[in-house]
Amino acid sequence: MAVKTWRGAWLVAAALVSACGGVREDCERFVAVVNRGVERMRPPPRLDPKDIARIVKERRELAKHYELLASDVGALKLSDRKLRALAGRYGALTAEAARALGKSADSLEQRNHEESRKRERRLDALSNDERKVVKSVVGRCAAE
Repeated sequence: MAVKTWRGAWLVAAALVSACGGVREDCERFVAVVNRGVERMRPPPRLDPKDIARIVKERRELAKHYELLASDVGALKLSDRKLRALAGRYGALTAEAARALGKSADSLEQRNHEESRKRERRLDALSNDERKVVKSVVGRCAAE
């Protein structure tokens, strides 16, 4: 079974910082933490979709990076209530992505194709949810 080499686009745009107003410091800290986490994730290698062992290894490595990002976001002390809630949602999404990547690696390793497809759909949904949260963060920071 050929599998997609999923790696979400979990990045808050650097331009967000310049859009921040009254909550500028919170926005800057949040963006810095997210961008630092994303920078730790090296660009995805070009993987052969049939090289299951390599994909499993990459997903497990990526899951560790997402766990660390979720922890870093969770440790943020933000004063703005709305941004704090959005950061909480973002942290929850990255933690869930870490779990989903681990489960995806497990299902691939076990050659459980049905479960693997289910995990791919979940990762896609998480990526879509992340985009919505980022859009809300941009809106919050631009509104202040």
